Amino acid sequence: MKCFMKSQNFFSEEIENKMKDVEATNLHQMHKLVKRLRLGKEKRVMARCLDHWVIWLKVRKIMKHYLKLCNSSVQYVKCDMQNAFDKWKKQDAIQKGMYESKDISVIKNINIKLSKVLDKLADREAATDLVLADLCS
Repeated sequence: MKCFMKSQNFFSEEIENKMKDVEATNLHQMHKLVKRLRLGKEKRVMARCLDHWVIWLKVRKIMKHYLKLCNSSVQYVKCDMQNAFDKWKKQDAIQKGMYESKDISVIKNINIKLSKVLDKLADREAATDLVLADLCS
């Protein structure tokens, strides 16, 4: 995992933090497993019941979300807003998919070109503001 993250140009601090998080998660899960194994048979049933209850709450939350989504898709005002929001939200995933297949040097070149375009646009905007300020005064 470390080698992969280094190849993807992550900083060393980010890699160390991610490794600590993974280690802490694994340790927590191991402690949870040991505690469950130490329980008696009657209490293991209660632990399973709690797990099923948690799963039921997650399913209920998902169902609530989809019921609201279906209800909103029927109402014409919410439907238009929902379609516009979904299009806006999915745009990042589409661009991410475009950039995942490209090499980091290509992405850096694209970034440089876009920053030059933004600089030109900012210069045009500043010139327009100066002209408008002269006209208004």
